[in-house]
Amino acid sequence: MVSAITSGTKNGIIIKGGEYVGELSRIRAVLFDKTGTLTEGRIEISDLIVNEGYSEDEIIKIAYSIESKSKHPIAKTFQQYGKNKGIKAVDVDNFQSIPGVGLKADIQSKSYYLAKEDYFNKEAITKLTDKSQGKTKVILGNDSEILALFSLDDKIRDDGKETITDIKNHGIKTAMLTGDNESAAELVANSLSLDEYYSNLLPEDKLNILEDLSEKYHDIAMGGDGVNDAPSLARANIWIAMGMGGADIAIETADIILMNDNISKIPFLINLAKKTMFIVKENVAISIIIKVGLIILGILGYVSLLEAVIIGDMGVTLVVVANAIRIGR
Repeated sequence: MVSAITSGTKNGIIIKGGEYVGELSRIRAVLFDKTGTLTEGRIEISDLIVNEGYSEDEIIKIAYSIESKSKHPIAKTFQQYGKNKGIKAVDVDNFQSIPGVGLKADIQSKSYYLAKEDYFNKEAITKLTDKSQGKTKVILGNDSEILALFSLDDKIRDDGKETITDIKNHGIKTAMLTGDNESAAELVANSLSLDEYYSNLLPEDKLNILEDLSEKYHDIAMGGDGVNDAPSLARANIWIAMGMGGADIAIETADIILMNDNISKIPFLINLAKKTMFIVKENVAISIIIKVGLIILGILGYVSLLEAVIIGDMGVTLVVVANAIRIGR
């Protein structure tokens, strides 16, 4: 186990205990969050559709001001977008983050909501001309109407397709759990050839689906950044966290951390776990065979007590250690 943990560390992976190596060798499904895990997390605003009666600058100022209070990865996108447009944020009051939904805040005593489309009246949203398919959509509205629709682009990781293929080659199922809309989720799932995907999920929905998948596959690993999905990640048999873009709670409590957010390390992890457990079983078998052989040879008088102790103790230890060193190669 020490050799496996050391090998992981050399490859930019922190494994927080030998028990996780054993658990990882038995997994039958790997689940992924979308944003920041299967995608790069470098989100850009590709389209802004503004309702009649509002100016683009006014909309950007409201959205920028609300997002300036948030720590979600999308918030950085709005903040940078506002700065690039030369917009200055204004003070907001009663800021509230609604997990899996969006944000709510007051500006000049008026309430605004910056949230996913499911939070709003769909008829009101369709009034905005939206030709962006397969993209994440964020709606800005108040208590009475929809103000604007933002379309966001997030590039799928270049190594995502190869990673999913490598995992599936081990006979392991793959699935994606996301709070994003159906079209955006379908685009990512089809691009990566995932076995299953689930969209429009709140944090509690992710947890419920993970419970169902746990009954189906028994041993599950889940990768994510810990933003909005910490409960479901913690429920998985193995929690694999993104070390660079992940939330602090993910880094502190995850079982395994990918320091460079490199999901292509997951197939390496699976190989490492399986190889480690094979060598563990191999070492146990070697130890038993040698000790049983020494007992028989001792009874027959071919081996003295001193020779049996040296070979059965020091000798077996050296053989086992030397065999374990193969894990790190």
